[in-house]
Amino acid sequence: SDLNCLETVLGDIVTDAMKEITNSDIALVNSGDLGTGIESGNVTEEDVLNALPFDLGVSVIDIKGSDIRNLLINALTYYPEADGRFLQVSGLNIMFDPLKRPSQRITSILVNGEPIDDEKTYKVAITSHLLSNKLNNTYSGELMVVNDYYQNLAQMFVEFLNSHNYND
Repeated sequence: SDLNCLETVLGDIVTDAMKEITNSDIALVNSGDLGTGIESGNVTEEDVLNALPFDLGVSVIDIKGSDIRNLLINALTYYPEADGRFLQVSGLNIMFDPLKRPSQRITSILVNGEPIDDEKTYKVAITSHLLSNKLNNTYSGELMVVNDYYQNLAQMFVEFLNSHNYND
């Protein structure tokens, strides 16, 4: 499915919700953690459950730019094949050349409009799935969790939709 290899509107809104509500620099969700898209119009509880079928928590971690870069390299390894580790993002603008070797594909990473600083620590909102599998097995140390949220991802998404009048 396109969801597993392309940026999607659903992925954009879900990660924008995570980034805004957690006040993070960046938000990340594995494409494989998202379900079906949502049709335009009023969003029902069933729509949300279909879009976010897994009970995922949300945490904020402190992580260096170099670790974000490694995660993005990993996320694009099998592009354009559908692969659940392709990331839906907020706060990042990634330019890449799919014809290059996976480790050489990324040509530019901007964090909120500024070039990524490999030494800088960023606040990144991630799902419990990314936390438990250590950023798709790209991180070897202990992840520094600075905040765990009481809301799961679906609740956060609904709060965001309601606060931005998506259901008017």
